[in-house]
Amino acid sequence: MVGDKGRPETLPVPRMGKTPKRIRHAQQIDKAELYLAKNLLLFMNDLIVLARGYGKIMENKDGEEYVYYIPPDRQALEYLINRGMGKVPTKVEITGEDGGPVQAEFIAWIPQEEREDSDGGEES
Repeated sequence: MVGDKGRPETLPVPRMGKTPKRIRHAQQIDKAELYLAKNLLLFMNDLIVLARGYGKIMENKDGEEYVYYIPPDRQALEYLINRGMGKVPTKVEITGEDGGPVQAEFIAWIPQEEREDSDGGEES
């Protein structure tokens, strides 16, 4: 069954072990995604400031002024350029049924032609 935002609803799972984290924490994940969506422009502006570097005039305990300077951040610049050029994030997560590990079964198979040739080419 699918709930809000296409996520499976939290239902009792008829198996041993814990419920997958993605399902157990669906409400917290939804809240975090909503918070990020509401503050995206603010975060992007902060990232731009970090990418450019910035300086700020501050006072020490003695009342003397000094300049607090953060140099440009190469990773922030790279991130902004990649997203601006349309590069998508490279991390992809693949899960199996109910968010568990992917189940794979490998079957050894030799084509019929190769099986006949493997006995030296002689027919019996």
